[in-house]
Amino acid sequence: MEDLYKENDDEFKKMNNNEDDQEEEQENSSEEQEEEMNKINIYNNNEFQLDKVLNFFFNNNIISKTKFCSKCGKPMILESNITYMDGKVWRCRSKVGKHDVKINIRENSVFENINIPLPIIYFLILYCFTEKYSIDKSYIEIKDNQNLFWDKNCTKNSISKLYSLLRERIKNSMHKIWKNNLMGNNPSEHGYPVFEIDESEIIGNNEIIYWMFGIIDRISKDSRVFCVLNDRTSNNLMKIIKDNISTNENVDMDLDEEYLENARIYSDCFASYQPNTFRDSGYILKRVNHSVWFGYGNFHTNNVEGLWSQIKRLSNNFSGLNIGKLEELYPSENEKKNYLDSWIYYALFFREVEKKKLSRKGRIKLLINYIKI
Repeated sequence: MEDLYKENDDEFKKMNNNEDDQEEEQENSSEEQEEEMNKINIYNNNEFQLDKVLNFFFNNNIISKTKFCSKCGKPMILESNITYMDGKVWRCRSKVGKHDVKINIRENSVFENINIPLPIIYFLILYCFTEKYSIDKSYIEIKDNQNLFWDKNCTKNSISKLYSLLRERIKNSMHKIWKNNLMGNNPSEHGYPVFEIDESEIIGNNEIIYWMFGIIDRISKDSRVFCVLNDRTSNNLMKIIKDNISTNENVDMDLDEEYLENARIYSDCFASYQPNTFRDSGYILKRVNHSVWFGYGNFHTNNVEGLWSQIKRLSNNFSGLNIGKLEELYPSENEKKNYLDSWIYYALFFREVEKKKLSRKGRIKLLINYIKI
């Protein structure tokens, strides 16, 4: 009996020790997170000197580091000029040609129409946008650290315009990448690629709902999402599928499906997903009836459904966006689609960050790759 008490007592002590260890781990984790936040919020004054900021944009090909005179064709010289917002200007003065040409350093750059000093743009890109700071939080951060920018400031509207521009650049870059690379280049162990498709609300109320359509490659984990507004017709969704998933068109679809290398696509039983339509386009469709079950084994659509929660969590703006305001600000269908698309790609950017477990430097590098000229 004493042995039993001793055994129980030892087990109790072991449990207590484990709890202490867990508490210590949680404390360490909290300290690490706090330390990481402090690293973000403590800035090096020298980092925001104009010459260093310019070198960053020059070296990353965001702003052109050479300009040629429109009059004589010779390289221009970068000079200080306080009449320009950034305090610098490209200039060519020629006694022979008798001309004096000045060009804004931002001309033909992505920031040409952004009314924010370059050091603050640098700050917003490196320390705010890539940290998912809201416009209000970014504005406060700039005001609290105004000494970094020689007391220069910017408006919330200017920050909003910059953020919209960055989202638009991410969207356009992803579109280019997607157009050049069809999905399904990595077949499964059975010799055929496998995909999941689904549609989900972006935002909605009882009267108006806007939708997005998603595809996820089971093998490569690559995912693509498109705003379709309220056009979830078979023709529209099939066009997106054809544009993004490669097919094996030379195979006779009358053969046994088990022996075909054509792409398998898993979906729910939404009316626009018809097996014959997919078959005519060179795909094999398998539908999961969610009113009966959610699939078994590898036959399910769990991955694409998980994608929706990620997108909505990462953007946080879909749930708070007012539809009436959207209708007012963007009256045309194309304008609405572009705006909602930009938020989708913003979320996909951070999904890529999470998937690759990128550090802050990694996030910045990824963003620069998307926005550079």
